Amino acid sequence: MADNFIESLRRDFLKKGLYDIVKYSLAIILAYAVTLLSSKILALKITSLDPYKYQIGILFGTAISFALLAIYRKHDRHRPNFPRLDFDFKILEREITYEYVDKTHMRYKKRTCIKSLKNGLDVYRDIYRWTGRGKVVLRSGIPEHNIVETVKRNIWNAYEIRLQKTLKKGESINTEAIWELEDLEKVAVPFCSATMEEPTDSLKLNVSLPLSFGVREVTCETSSAIGSRKPLDSFTKPLDKHGEVSWVVPNPKLLYHYEIKWIMN
Repeated sequence: MADNFIESLRRDFLKKGLYDIVKYSLAIILAYAVTLLSSKILALKITSLDPYKYQIGILFGTAISFALLAIYRKHDRHRPNFPRLDFDFKILEREITYEYVDKTHMRYKKRTCIKSLKNGLDVYRDIYRWTGRGKVVLRSGIPEHNIVETVKRNIWNAYEIRLQKTLKKGESINTEAIWELEDLEKVAVPFCSATMEEPTDSLKLNVSLPLSFGVREVTCETSSAIGSRKPLDSFTKPLDKHGEVSWVVPNPKLLYHYEIKWIMN
């Protein structure tokens, strides 16, 4: 697995990395050549600046190089360009647990410690997707909070966690959503995942499978939440003697998708 990852990096570097390095190098050389020439001309016009012509050249060359780099990155078709994202909350810790009671009944828990980035917030909004067919019961794991399902968005089901108080900026609070899931036709896709749509300090994914299922290991994948979700990294982890496995991701990246998946026998 590691050899394949290194080989893919090597191919990407040969296809794109080397080309970008050559472009950046030529741009920097051009920028410094223009600014050094300009500084010499300026020094000739203003003789008091002659001792500092090289420092002036380096300063302007650096500034122009950064400007050219910013322009290139803005118009590069291979880099997405988004407006600055606005967030109401920061996630201090998110823990997701997917537990099979049996092959047709599952329990899904999402425990989240949120930090308010603004004053006056009393509702936390989130989404989920259920791929099975059967009854779904959603409730709060914290009695003081009220969970309400709202408008469905494409394949996603949206919901709100209505907090027991209004938060001040910088204040944090724990939330927990619990789903009791039924999949009588056994069509649910076997996976547990999280997409980082808010700044997050820590992510933990837990999966618990009965030993009778015969699953010995799971695959952990990291991908971009945008586009085809081609895996950026992938590795396997064995289940322990209780049929459980956990994946801890410190400082998960914004707009990245983290997923545990397995094959049912």
